[in-house]
Amino acid sequence: MKNFIEALGLRPKPRQGLGPWTHWGAWGIWGAGARGPCRVWAEPRAFLACLAAVVVFSGVSGAAEQKYRACHRVEMTRTGVVPENGSAVSVWRADTCLDSVDDELGALTDNYAALYAGGAGSRLDVGVAHSRTGTSWLSFMVSARVTLDGKIRTTAFTTRTYDMNTGERVTLRTLFEEQSAVWGILEAGVRKAFLRHYPDLGCNTRAMEQMLRRENLYRADFTLHGMSLILHYPASRLFEGKSSIIQVPFYYPELYGHMTARAFEQTDNKRYYRMVSLTYDDGPGAATPRLLNVLMEKGVRATFFISGSNIGKHASLVQRERDEGHAVGGHNWLHTDAGGQPTHAIRAIRRKVDEALTKTTGVPSAYNRAPYGRYEPLVASEAAWAIVQWSVNAGDLYPKSSRSPEAVADLVAEQAEHGDIILCHDTHPRCDLYTGMIADRLQNDGWLFLTVDEMFAKDRVPFLNNLVYYRCAEGDFSEK
Repeated sequence: MKNFIEALGLRPKPRQGLGPWTHWGAWGIWGAGARGPCRVWAEPRAFLACLAAVVVFSGVSGAAEQKYRACHRVEMTRTGVVPENGSAVSVWRADTCLDSVDDELGALTDNYAALYAGGAGSRLDVGVAHSRTGTSWLSFMVSARVTLDGKIRTTAFTTRTYDMNTGERVTLRTLFEEQSAVWGILEAGVRKAFLRHYPDLGCNTRAMEQMLRRENLYRADFTLHGMSLILHYPASRLFEGKSSIIQVPFYYPELYGHMTARAFEQTDNKRYYRMVSLTYDDGPGAATPRLLNVLMEKGVRATFFISGSNIGKHASLVQRERDEGHAVGGHNWLHTDAGGQPTHAIRAIRRKVDEALTKTTGVPSAYNRAPYGRYEPLVASEAAWAIVQWSVNAGDLYPKSSRSPEAVADLVAEQAEHGDIILCHDTHPRCDLYTGMIADRLQNDGWLFLTVDEMFAKDRVPFLNNLVYYRCAEGDFSEK
Protein backbone atom coordinates (compact mmCIF):
# COMPACT_ATOMS: atom_id res chain seq x y z
CA MET A 1 0.00 0.00 0.00
CA LYS A 2 2.87 2.37 0.75
CA ASN A 3 4.32 1.89 -2.73
CA PHE A 4 0.89 2.36 -4.30
CA ILE A 5 0.26 5.56 -2.39
CA GLU A 6 3.68 6.89 -3.37
CA ALA A 7 3.04 5.97 -7.00
CA LEU A 8 0.00 8.25 -6.87
CA GLY A 9 2.15 11.04 -5.50
CA LEU A 10 0.37 10.88 -2.15
CA ARG A 11 3.26 11.17 0.27
CA PRO A 12 4.37 13.65 2.89
CA LYS A 13 5.81 16.81 1.44
CA PRO A 14 7.50 19.78 3.08
CA ARG A 15 5.82 23.13 3.20
CA GLN A 16 7.70 26.35 3.53
CA GLY A 17 6.55 28.57 6.34
CA LEU A 18 6.93 32.27 7.03
CA GLY A 19 10.54 32.08 8.09
CA PRO A 20 13.45 29.64 8.19
CA TRP A 21 11.41 26.78 9.62
CA THR A 22 9.66 24.02 7.69
CA HIS A 23 6.86 21.70 8.79
CA TRP A 24 5.36 18.54 7.33
CA GLY A 25 1.74 18.61 6.34
CA ALA A 26 -0.65 15.77 5.53
CA TRP A 27 -0.29 13.63 2.47
CA GLY A 28 -0.03 15.82 -0.61
CA ILE A 29 0.56 15.80 -4.34
CA TRP A 30 4.27 16.01 -5.08
CA GLY A 31 5.42 16.62 -8.60
CA ALA A 32 4.49 18.42 -11.78
CA GLY A 33 1.48 20.68 -11.48
CA ALA A 34 1.65 21.37 -7.75
CA ARG A 35 1.14 25.06 -7.28
CA GLY A 36 3.77 25.58 -4.65
CA PRO A 37 3.63 29.33 -3.92
CA CYS A 38 0.13 29.21 -2.47
CA ARG A 39 1.33 26.73 0.14
CA VAL A 40 3.52 29.45 1.59
CA TRP A 41 0.49 31.46 2.63
CA ALA A 42 -0.35 31.39 6.30
CA GLU A 43 -3.81 31.89 7.75
CA PRO A 44 -3.33 35.56 8.75
CA ARG A 45 -2.25 36.42 5.24
CA ALA A 46 -5.30 34.72 3.75
CA PHE A 47 -7.50 36.60 6.18
CA LEU A 48 -6.06 39.93 5.09
CA ALA A 49 -6.55 39.04 1.42
CA CYS A 50 -10.21 38.26 1.97
CA LEU A 51 -10.70 41.26 4.23
CA ALA A 52 -9.39 43.53 1.49
CA ALA A 53 -11.84 41.95 -0.96
CA VAL A 54 -14.76 42.46 1.40
CA VAL A 55 -13.90 46.13 1.93
CA VAL A 56 -14.13 46.96 -1.77
CA PHE A 57 -17.49 45.18 -2.19
CA SER A 58 -20.46 47.48 -1.83
CA GLY A 59 -23.20 46.00 -3.99
CA VAL A 60 -23.91 44.82 -7.52
CA SER A 61 -22.25 47.76 -9.24
CA GLY A 62 -19.07 47.10 -7.29
CA ALA A 63 -19.25 43.40 -8.10
CA ALA A 64 -19.17 44.17 -11.79
CA GLU A 65 -15.72 45.68 -11.32
CA GLN A 66 -14.41 43.24 -8.72
CA LYS A 67 -11.85 40.62 -9.61
CA TYR A 68 -11.72 37.12 -8.21
CA ARG A 69 -11.11 37.05 -4.45
CA ALA A 70 -7.83 35.55 -3.32
CA CYS A 71 -9.51 33.51 -0.58
CA HIS A 72 -11.86 31.91 -3.14
CA ARG A 73 -9.08 30.66 -5.38
CA VAL A 74 -8.60 26.90 -5.65
CA GLU A 75 -5.86 25.26 -7.71
CA MET A 76 -6.48 21.65 -8.71
CA THR A 77 -3.91 18.99 -9.55
CA ARG A 78 -4.45 15.40 -10.67
CA THR A 79 -2.29 12.30 -10.47
CA GLY A 80 -3.02 8.96 -12.13
CA VAL A 81 -1.50 5.49 -11.96
CA VAL A 82 -2.23 2.00 -13.34
CA PRO A 83 -1.32 -0.67 -10.74
CA GLU A 84 -0.15 -4.14 -11.76
CA ASN A 85 -3.62 -5.71 -11.71
CA GLY A 86 -4.81 -3.44 -14.52
CA SER A 87 -6.96 -1.15 -12.41
CA ALA A 88 -6.68 2.61 -12.97
CA VAL A 89 -6.65 5.29 -10.29
CA SER A 90 -7.08 9.04 -10.73
CA VAL A 91 -6.79 11.34 -7.72
CA TRP A 92 -7.55 15.07 -7.65
CA ARG A 93 -6.33 17.41 -4.92
CA ALA A 94 -7.32 20.95 -4.04
CA ASP A 95 -4.81 23.63 -3.06
CA THR A 96 -6.37 26.63 -1.31
CA CYS A 97 -4.97 29.64 0.52
CA LEU A 98 -5.25 27.84 3.88
CA ASP A 99 -2.98 24.96 4.84
CA SER A 100 -5.44 23.79 7.49
CA VAL A 101 -8.17 23.33 4.86
CA ASP A 102 -5.75 21.59 2.49
CA ASP A 103 -4.71 19.19 5.24
CA GLU A 104 -8.28 18.14 6.03
CA LEU A 105 -9.28 17.75 2.38
CA GLY A 106 -6.05 15.90 1.68
CA ALA A 107 -6.72 13.44 4.48
CA LEU A 108 -10.19 12.72 3.06
CA THR A 109 -8.74 12.25 -0.43
CA ASP A 110 -6.01 9.92 0.79
CA ASN A 111 -8.49 7.85 2.76
CA TYR A 112 -10.67 7.28 -0.32
CA ALA A 113 -7.63 6.47 -2.47
CA ALA A 114 -6.49 3.83 0.02
CA LEU A 115 -9.97 2.44 0.74
CA TYR A 116 -11.33 1.94 -2.77
CA ALA A 117 -8.30 1.34 -4.99
CA GLY A 118 -7.13 -2.04 -6.16
CA GLY A 119 -10.08 -3.90 -7.73
CA ALA A 120 -8.84 -5.82 -10.73
CA GLY A 121 -9.88 -4.14 -13.97
CA SER A 122 -11.69 -1.34 -12.17
CA ARG A 123 -11.25 2.43 -12.31
CA LEU A 124 -11.21 4.62 -9.22
CA ASP A 125 -11.74 8.38 -9.55
CA VAL A 126 -11.25 10.49 -6.44
CA GLY A 127 -12.51 14.00 -7.10
CA VAL A 128 -12.69 17.27 -5.20
CA ALA A 129 -15.52 19.50 -6.42
CA HIS A 130 -15.70 23.03 -5.05
CA SER A 131 -18.04 25.99 -5.19
CA ARG A 132 -17.92 29.50 -3.79
CA THR A 133 -20.52 31.72 -2.21
CA GLY A 134 -20.53 35.16 -0.64
CA THR A 135 -17.27 36.88 0.19
CA SER A 136 -15.29 34.07 1.81
CA TRP A 137 -17.12 30.73 2.01
CA LEU A 138 -16.08 27.67 0.00
CA SER A 139 -17.83 24.30 -0.21
CA PHE A 140 -16.12 21.05 -1.18
CA MET A 141 -17.27 17.55 -2.00
CA VAL A 142 -14.60 14.86 -1.89
CA SER A 143 -15.91 11.80 -3.75
CA ALA A 144 -14.80 8.34 -4.78
CA ARG A 145 -16.31 6.65 -7.84
CA VAL A 146 -15.52 3.03 -8.73
CA THR A 147 -16.34 2.00 -12.30
CA LEU A 148 -16.16 -1.57 -13.61
CA ASP A 149 -17.17 -2.77 -17.07
CA GLY A 150 -18.45 0.70 -17.90
CA LYS A 151 -20.85 0.87 -14.96
CA ILE A 152 -20.52 2.88 -11.74
CA ARG A 153 -20.44 0.28 -8.98
CA THR A 154 -19.66 2.36 -5.89
CA THR A 155 -19.92 6.01 -4.96
CA ALA A 156 -18.81 7.54 -1.66
CA PHE A 157 -18.52 11.19 -0.66
CA THR A 158 -17.84 13.62 2.16
CA THR A 159 -18.61 17.35 2.15
CA ARG A 160 -16.98 20.28 3.89
CA THR A 161 -17.69 24.03 3.92
CA TYR A 162 -15.24 26.58 5.30
CA ASP A 163 -14.93 30.26 5.97
CA MET A 164 -11.73 30.94 4.08
CA ASN A 165 -10.98 34.00 6.20
CA THR A 166 -10.25 31.78 9.17
CA GLY A 167 -10.48 28.12 8.17
CA GLU A 168 -13.52 27.71 10.45
CA ARG A 169 -15.82 24.85 9.53
CA VAL A 170 -19.30 25.98 8.46
CA THR A 171 -22.16 23.65 9.42
CA LEU A 172 -25.90 23.70 8.87
CA ARG A 173 -26.22 25.13 12.37
CA THR A 174 -24.04 28.02 11.21
CA LEU A 175 -26.72 28.74 8.63
CA PHE A 176 -29.80 28.22 10.82
CA GLU A 177 -30.62 28.51 14.51
CA GLU A 178 -31.58 25.24 16.21
CA GLN A 179 -35.06 26.55 17.07
CA SER A 180 -35.74 27.73 13.50
CA ALA A 181 -38.75 26.39 11.61
CA VAL A 182 -36.42 25.71 8.69
CA TRP A 183 -35.55 22.26 9.99
CA GLY A 184 -39.10 21.16 9.35
CA ILE A 185 -38.87 22.64 5.84
CA LEU A 186 -35.64 20.76 5.18
CA GLU A 187 -37.06 17.51 6.54
CA ALA A 188 -40.17 17.79 4.37
CA GLY A 189 -38.11 18.62 1.28
CA VAL A 190 -35.74 15.71 1.77
CA ARG A 191 -38.60 13.29 2.41
CA LYS A 192 -40.35 14.43 -0.78
CA ALA A 193 -37.14 14.02 -2.77
CA PHE A 194 -36.50 10.52 -1.42
CA LEU A 195 -40.01 9.35 -2.27
CA ARG A 196 -39.74 10.87 -5.75
CA HIS A 197 -36.54 9.00 -6.65
CA TYR A 198 -36.61 5.65 -8.47
CA PRO A 199 -40.41 5.24 -8.12
CA ASP A 200 -40.34 1.70 -9.54
CA LEU A 201 -37.97 0.46 -6.83
CA GLY A 202 -39.62 1.67 -3.65
CA CYS A 203 -37.76 3.57 -0.94
CA ASN A 204 -36.43 1.90 2.23
CA THR A 205 -38.67 3.90 4.54
CA ARG A 206 -36.99 2.65 7.72
CA ALA A 207 -33.65 3.98 6.51
CA MET A 208 -35.35 7.19 5.39
CA GLU A 209 -36.85 7.85 8.82
CA GLN A 210 -33.46 7.24 10.43
CA MET A 211 -31.78 9.70 8.06
CA LEU A 212 -34.47 12.31 8.75
CA ARG A 213 -34.12 12.30 12.52
CA ARG A 214 -33.29 15.81 13.67
CA GLU A 215 -29.86 14.94 15.04
CA ASN A 216 -28.96 13.35 11.69
CA LEU A 217 -30.36 16.28 9.74
CA TYR A 218 -28.03 18.58 11.69
CA ARG A 219 -25.08 16.48 10.45
CA ALA A 220 -26.22 15.98 6.86
CA ASP A 221 -23.69 16.39 4.08
CA PHE A 222 -24.30 19.67 2.25
CA THR A 223 -22.71 22.11 -0.15
CA LEU A 224 -23.40 25.76 -0.86
CA HIS A 225 -23.51 27.09 -4.42
CA GLY A 226 -24.29 30.27 -6.30
CA MET A 227 -27.99 30.22 -5.47
CA SER A 228 -28.65 26.95 -3.63
CA LEU A 229 -28.04 24.83 -0.57
CA ILE A 230 -27.86 21.17 -1.58
CA LEU A 231 -28.17 18.24 0.83
CA HIS A 232 -26.46 15.07 -0.40
CA TYR A 233 -27.40 11.47 0.39
CA PRO A 234 -26.17 8.09 -0.89
CA ALA A 235 -28.89 6.39 -2.92
CA SER A 236 -27.48 3.01 -1.85
CA ARG A 237 -28.92 3.49 1.64
CA LEU A 238 -32.45 3.81 0.26
CA PHE A 239 -32.53 1.89 -3.02
CA GLU A 240 -30.98 -1.52 -3.51
CA GLY A 241 -28.44 -1.67 -6.30
CA LYS A 242 -28.22 2.09 -6.84
CA SER A 243 -24.92 3.97 -6.53
CA SER A 244 -25.95 7.54 -7.40
CA ILE A 245 -25.91 10.59 -5.13
CA ILE A 246 -29.31 12.02 -4.26
CA GLN A 247 -29.12 15.80 -4.47
CA VAL A 248 -31.83 17.76 -2.66
CA PRO A 249 -31.70 21.48 -3.56
CA PHE A 250 -33.11 24.34 -1.53
CA TYR A 251 -32.83 27.71 -3.24
CA TYR A 252 -31.65 30.68 -1.24
CA PRO A 253 -34.69 32.95 -1.76
CA GLU A 254 -36.90 30.40 0.03
CA LEU A 255 -34.41 30.19 2.92
CA TYR A 256 -33.42 33.81 3.48
CA GLY A 257 -36.10 34.39 6.08
CA HIS A 258 -34.68 31.57 8.20
CA MET A 259 -30.94 32.24 7.88
CA THR A 260 -28.65 33.72 10.47
CA ALA A 261 -27.33 37.19 9.62
CA ARG A 262 -23.93 35.71 8.87
CA ALA A 263 -25.35 33.07 6.52
CA PHE A 264 -27.41 35.69 4.68
CA GLU A 265 -24.33 37.82 4.08
CA GLN A 266 -22.50 34.81 2.64
CA THR A 267 -25.33 33.70 0.32
CA ASP A 268 -26.68 37.04 -0.92
CA ASN A 269 -24.80 36.50 -4.17
CA LYS A 270 -26.97 38.78 -6.33
CA ARG A 271 -25.44 41.58 -4.30
CA TYR A 272 -21.90 40.57 -5.23
CA TYR A 273 -21.87 38.91 -8.66
CA ARG A 274 -23.16 38.97 -12.19
CA MET A 275 -24.53 35.54 -13.11
CA VAL A 276 -24.65 33.32 -16.20
CA SER A 277 -25.47 29.69 -17.02
CA LEU A 278 -23.33 27.43 -19.18
CA THR A 279 -25.41 24.82 -21.03
CA TYR A 280 -24.29 21.93 -23.26
CA ASP A 281 -26.36 20.19 -25.94
CA ASP A 282 -26.18 16.91 -27.88
CA GLY A 283 -23.90 14.86 -25.61
CA PRO A 284 -22.54 12.94 -23.96
CA GLY A 285 -19.67 12.86 -26.46
CA ALA A 286 -16.05 11.82 -26.51
CA ALA A 287 -15.01 15.12 -24.93
CA THR A 288 -17.60 15.04 -22.11
CA PRO A 289 -15.32 13.33 -19.53
CA ARG A 290 -12.63 15.96 -20.16
CA LEU A 291 -15.25 18.70 -19.94
CA LEU A 292 -16.46 17.39 -16.58
CA ASN A 293 -12.88 17.45 -15.32
CA VAL A 294 -12.51 21.09 -16.38
CA LEU A 295 -15.81 22.07 -14.76
CA MET A 296 -14.65 20.46 -11.50
CA GLU A 297 -11.24 22.11 -11.76
CA LYS A 298 -12.80 25.55 -12.24
CA GLY A 299 -15.59 25.16 -9.68
CA VAL A 300 -18.34 25.56 -12.29
CA ARG A 301 -21.73 23.86 -12.36
CA ALA A 302 -23.42 23.56 -15.75
CA THR A 303 -26.60 22.21 -17.34
CA PHE A 304 -26.62 19.36 -19.87
CA PHE A 305 -29.42 18.85 -22.39
CA ILE A 306 -29.41 15.20 -23.49
CA SER A 307 -31.49 13.42 -26.12
CA GLY A 308 -33.38 10.57 -24.47
CA SER A 309 -32.01 7.95 -26.88
CA ASN A 310 -28.47 8.80 -25.68
CA ILE A 311 -29.14 8.37 -21.97
CA GLY A 312 -29.06 4.57 -21.79
CA LYS A 313 -25.99 4.40 -24.06
CA HIS A 314 -24.05 6.73 -21.76
CA ALA A 315 -25.69 5.99 -18.42
CA SER A 316 -22.49 6.25 -16.36
CA LEU A 317 -21.62 9.64 -17.82
CA VAL A 318 -25.14 10.96 -17.27
CA GLN A 319 -25.03 9.71 -13.67
CA ARG A 320 -21.64 11.35 -13.23
CA GLU A 321 -23.04 14.65 -14.48
CA ARG A 322 -25.77 14.56 -11.84
CA ASP A 323 -23.51 13.24 -9.08
CA GLU A 324 -21.04 16.07 -9.65
CA GLY A 325 -23.77 18.67 -9.16
CA HIS A 326 -24.73 19.56 -12.72
CA ALA A 327 -28.32 19.84 -13.91
CA VAL A 328 -29.71 17.56 -16.64
CA GLY A 329 -32.53 18.43 -19.00
CA GLY A 330 -34.18 16.77 -21.99
CA HIS A 331 -33.24 17.37 -25.65
CA ASN A 332 -36.18 15.51 -27.23
CA TRP A 333 -35.94 11.74 -27.68
CA LEU A 334 -34.04 11.95 -30.95
CA HIS A 335 -31.93 14.87 -32.14
CA THR A 336 -34.51 15.83 -34.74
CA ASP A 337 -37.07 18.55 -35.36
CA ALA A 338 -40.40 17.36 -33.95
CA GLY A 339 -42.26 19.16 -36.72
CA GLY A 340 -44.33 16.89 -38.94
CA GLN A 341 -44.93 14.30 -36.23
CA PRO A 342 -48.49 13.63 -35.06
CA THR A 343 -49.57 15.25 -31.82
CA HIS A 344 -49.67 11.97 -29.87
CA ALA A 345 -46.07 11.20 -30.88
CA ILE A 346 -44.85 14.63 -29.78
CA ARG A 347 -46.64 14.29 -26.44
CA ALA A 348 -44.97 10.92 -25.92
CA ILE A 349 -41.48 12.47 -26.14
CA ARG A 350 -41.48 13.69 -22.55
CA ARG A 351 -42.66 10.36 -21.17
CA LYS A 352 -39.88 8.49 -22.96
CA VAL A 353 -37.17 10.96 -21.92
CA ASP A 354 -38.38 11.04 -18.32
CA GLU A 355 -38.38 7.24 -18.12
CA ALA A 356 -34.78 7.09 -19.36
CA LEU A 357 -33.63 9.83 -16.99
CA THR A 358 -35.41 8.31 -14.02
CA LYS A 359 -33.85 4.91 -14.65
CA THR A 360 -30.37 6.46 -14.74
CA THR A 361 -30.44 9.39 -12.30
CA GLY A 362 -33.56 8.62 -10.25
CA VAL A 363 -35.56 11.68 -11.31
CA PRO A 364 -37.04 13.23 -14.48
CA SER A 365 -36.34 16.77 -15.68
CA ALA A 366 -38.56 19.83 -15.39
CA TYR A 367 -37.51 21.25 -18.75
CA ASN A 368 -36.44 20.46 -22.30
CA ARG A 369 -34.50 22.17 -25.08
CA ALA A 370 -35.62 21.35 -28.60
CA PRO A 371 -32.89 20.40 -31.10
CA TYR A 372 -31.96 23.37 -33.29
CA GLY A 373 -34.14 25.49 -31.00
CA ARG A 374 -37.28 24.49 -32.93
CA TYR A 375 -39.64 24.36 -30.00
CA GLU A 376 -42.83 25.42 -31.80
CA PRO A 377 -44.16 21.87 -32.43
CA LEU A 378 -43.71 21.04 -28.73
CA VAL A 379 -45.66 24.09 -27.60
CA ALA A 380 -48.36 23.66 -30.24
CA SER A 381 -48.87 20.03 -29.19
CA GLU A 382 -48.85 20.97 -25.46
CA ALA A 383 -46.04 18.52 -24.79
CA ALA A 384 -46.15 19.48 -21.08
CA TRP A 385 -42.59 20.72 -20.74
CA ALA A 386 -41.00 24.04 -19.92
CA ILE A 387 -38.79 25.00 -22.88
CA VAL A 388 -35.34 26.44 -22.13
CA GLN A 389 -33.69 28.25 -25.04
CA TRP A 390 -30.57 30.44 -24.86
CA SER A 391 -29.61 34.10 -25.10
CA VAL A 392 -25.94 33.72 -26.12
CA ASN A 393 -24.71 31.26 -28.75
CA ALA A 394 -21.07 30.36 -28.13
CA GLY A 395 -20.70 29.61 -31.83
CA ASP A 396 -18.78 26.41 -31.21
CA LEU A 397 -20.78 24.46 -33.82
CA TYR A 398 -23.09 26.99 -35.44
CA PRO A 399 -22.69 28.98 -37.55
CA LYS A 400 -18.93 28.38 -37.74
CA SER A 401 -17.68 25.15 -36.18
CA SER A 402 -14.06 25.89 -37.08
CA ARG A 403 -13.69 28.65 -34.47
CA SER A 404 -10.70 28.19 -32.20
CA PRO A 405 -11.25 27.76 -28.44
CA GLU A 406 -9.87 31.27 -27.98
CA ALA A 407 -12.38 32.69 -30.46
CA VAL A 408 -15.28 30.92 -28.73
CA ALA A 409 -14.17 32.29 -25.35
CA ASP A 410 -13.78 35.78 -26.83
CA LEU A 411 -17.30 35.70 -28.26
CA VAL A 412 -18.87 34.60 -24.96
CA ALA A 413 -16.90 37.14 -22.91
CA GLU A 414 -17.96 39.94 -25.26
CA GLN A 415 -21.66 39.04 -25.40
CA ALA A 416 -22.45 37.79 -21.89
CA GLU A 417 -24.80 39.86 -19.76
CA HIS A 418 -26.25 39.20 -16.33
CA GLY A 419 -28.87 36.45 -16.49
CA ASP A 420 -27.74 35.00 -19.81
CA ILE A 421 -27.99 31.32 -20.76
CA ILE A 422 -25.06 30.31 -22.96
CA LEU A 423 -25.43 27.62 -25.63
CA CYS A 424 -22.47 25.23 -26.03
CA HIS A 425 -22.07 21.63 -27.22
CA ASP A 426 -20.19 18.85 -25.44
CA THR A 427 -19.92 17.04 -28.76
CA HIS A 428 -17.38 19.69 -29.80
CA PRO A 429 -13.94 18.03 -29.56
CA ARG A 430 -12.43 21.06 -27.81
CA CYS A 431 -15.32 22.02 -25.55
CA ASP A 432 -13.10 21.40 -22.53
CA LEU A 433 -10.53 23.93 -23.76
CA TYR A 434 -12.90 26.80 -24.48
CA THR A 435 -14.88 26.10 -21.30
CA GLY A 436 -11.74 26.51 -19.20
CA MET A 437 -11.04 29.83 -20.93
CA ILE A 438 -14.61 31.06 -20.45
CA ALA A 439 -14.53 30.11 -16.77
CA ASP A 440 -11.24 31.89 -16.15
CA ARG A 441 -12.24 35.07 -17.96
CA LEU A 442 -15.67 35.47 -16.43
CA GLN A 443 -14.80 34.37 -12.89
CA ASN A 444 -11.78 36.67 -12.83
CA ASP A 445 -14.11 39.48 -13.85
CA GLY A 446 -16.62 38.92 -11.06
CA TRP A 447 -19.09 36.43 -12.57
CA LEU A 448 -20.74 33.43 -10.94
CA PHE A 449 -21.93 30.37 -12.86
CA LEU A 450 -25.37 28.95 -12.02
CA THR A 451 -27.28 25.92 -13.22
CA VAL A 452 -30.43 26.69 -15.19
CA ASP A 453 -32.49 25.77 -12.11
CA GLU A 454 -30.59 28.26 -9.97
CA MET A 455 -30.78 30.97 -12.62
CA PHE A 456 -34.56 31.07 -12.49
CA ALA A 457 -34.84 30.36 -8.77
CA LYS A 458 -32.76 33.45 -7.95
CA ASP A 459 -35.68 35.58 -9.20
CA ARG A 460 -38.41 33.18 -8.07
CA VAL A 461 -39.41 32.42 -11.66
CA PRO A 462 -41.16 29.01 -11.84
CA PHE A 463 -40.89 26.58 -14.75
CA LEU A 464 -44.35 26.31 -16.34
CA ASN A 465 -45.28 23.81 -19.02
CA ASN A 466 -45.34 25.09 -22.60
CA LEU A 467 -43.68 28.40 -21.74
CA VAL A 468 -40.40 29.36 -23.43
CA TYR A 469 -37.50 30.74 -21.37
CA TYR A 470 -34.43 32.42 -22.90
CA ARG A 471 -32.63 33.95 -19.90
CA CYS A 472 -33.45 35.34 -16.46
CA ALA A 473 -32.46 38.93 -15.76
CA GLU A 474 -34.35 40.33 -12.76
CA GLY A 475 -37.26 38.04 -13.63
CA ASP A 476 -37.27 38.82 -17.36
CA PHE A 477 -37.06 35.53 -19.30
CA SER A 478 -37.92 36.90 -22.74
CA GLU A 479 -35.75 36.74 -25.83
CA LYS A 480 -33.04 39.43 -25.95
